[in-house]
Amino acid sequence: MLAGKTVVAVAAGGRYSAALCSDGTVAAWGDNFWGQLGDNTTTERNVPVAVNTVPGVSALFGKTVVAIAAGSGHSVALCSDGTVAAWGADYWGQLGDNTRTQRNVPVAVNSTPLAVGERFTRVCSGSFADHTLAVVAAPATIACCPITLSSALMSNGSFSLFFTNTSGTSFSVLTTSNLSLPLSHWATVGGVTEVSPGQFQFTDSQAMNSPQRFFQVRSP
Repeated sequence: MLAGKTVVAVAAGGRYSAALCSDGTVAAWGDNFWGQLGDNTTTERNVPVAVNTVPGVSALFGKTVVAIAAGSGHSVALCSDGTVAAWGADYWGQLGDNTRTQRNVPVAVNSTPLAVGERFTRVCSGSFADHTLAVVAAPATIACCPITLSSALMSNGSFSLFFTNTSGTSFSVLTTSNLSLPLSHWATVGGVTEVSPGQFQFTDSQAMNSPQRFFQVRSP
């Protein structure tokens, strides 16, 4: 099943292994007593087999897996849409589908405890673990009214940014000259001045020293 694939992550469970491929599919091999290989059988596999994605059967149908985890006898997959699927042993409820029923194909992990807008961002288990952990991200806080932007390049080469928002809101500005950098590597260049109620201004005098510069305004 891995022929022609590029493996980007692996997980080692109890007597079995799983591999995540760059196309978002998952393969598994080894012990399959609890259905932890996810191929809709309990047959031990000595070579990788594809985790089931059949429509109407598997919770992974139409999904792109971005991370995997392996437990003692169960497997977990985090999908790009923030949902999680799991399969295999479930005698302790480790699949998170509100049952204790063994699953030989992926089932959706129950997401009803999540608040509106929240999503799963990480999954974790271990080769001796009969449980699963997940990190949940809350939605970003949105200002109570939208930012209305206008900008102008000053005659001395500096860059000024003007916008309107709720009076009293605090803002900071990040900048980079390389848009491919993750936001964590952008530089903080200072705060924003509220020049009049609801009217904000930011000026970067260093903009003249760079052929291109990108900015992001955020509210702490």
